[in-house]
Amino acid sequence: MTIDINDITQLHFYADSAHMLNSDIKGHTGAFVTIGGGAILAKSKKQRLNSSSSCEAELIGTGEYLKHVTWVRNFMLAQGYKMKPTILYQDNESTI
Repeated sequence: MTIDINDITQLHFYADSAHMLNSDIKGHTGAFVTIGGGAILAKSKKQRLNSSSSCEAELIGTGEYLKHVTWVRNFMLAQGYKMKPTILYQDNESTI
């Protein structure tokens, strides 16, 4: 199996959140990150902050996982790869 170098030079970051899902009014976030067609992060957890809207819950959730995406991107750059821009997939129009 050969891997095309273009496949490993772009991260795809999927994030989704639910507003007031837990009994303490905190939201819940799920994130999925791929590189080269393979998953490198799949995680779901309760948010640490209360939010007042679904837009705010989406922003909090995306921000919580953005540090992981940034770390992977910087790691790949340090290895000498020329990374394409990271693509963030978001389904909330207000957040976009």
